[in-house]
Amino acid sequence: MFPPTSAEAARDLVTRMVDEGLVATPEELSQIIRYLTATYADASDA
Repeated sequence: MFPPTSAEAARDLVTRMVDEGLVATPEELSQIIRYLTATYADASDA
């Protein structure tokens, strides 16, 4: 599902991205999840 509508959906999306070949450090993955959550999930609550 894109864009993610919750923090859980953002984590699931990033997990799928890793499964498809995304290479990133744990810190980078956390940053991606925070960005997706702040940009899309928080915005959907407004």
